[in-house]
Amino acid sequence: MLAAAPNTADWITAFGSAFAAVGTVSAVIFALWQVRRQDARRMRLRCHTTFRITDDGDLVSTVALRGTNTGRRAIRVVGTEFLFVDGKTFPWPKDAGDDFPITLKQGESVELEWDEERLRDCTKAAQSAIVSCSFTDGLGNSYAATYPGLTVKRKGWPWRRRKEYISSKD
Repeated sequence: MLAAAPNTADWITAFGSAFAAVGTVSAVIFALWQVRRQDARRMRLRCHTTFRITDDGDLVSTVALRGTNTGRRAIRVVGTEFLFVDGKTFPWPKDAGDDFPITLKQGESVELEWDEERLRDCTKAAQSAIVSCSFTDGLGNSYAATYPGLTVKRKGWPWRRRKEYISSKD
């Protein structure tokens, strides 16, 4: 017996099944992405200038870097560093505050301070300007914040995106 040629209803059923399969697969992929995203490590950093009073009663300007774990997973911070305009990095000295490594659970923070005078000496030695400060975790992830007084302008095509640091005071 010969099979009849497919009619319009058969084509609609075939395309409907194909679209349903694509929709199911994309829903599963989206659900897996959401679960992975919720468990991601996240840290919010803020680099700002502040003042503190020394033991002698002098008012000293300092640069503070504050990091707060905003994700669900604990982050083990193993280091801190500065990024200069020319791309070089400089590790934050041990005498800046807390001892590393330090583990931050959800909602916990760490803050480091350094005198601005010492930072100026550091930039003179490097013959470059600091553009950002960052924390590094045990997995090699870097969480960065722009240095006080600078803003970031992103330039270039999406596949060749680069950052340009501009003074906020201008």
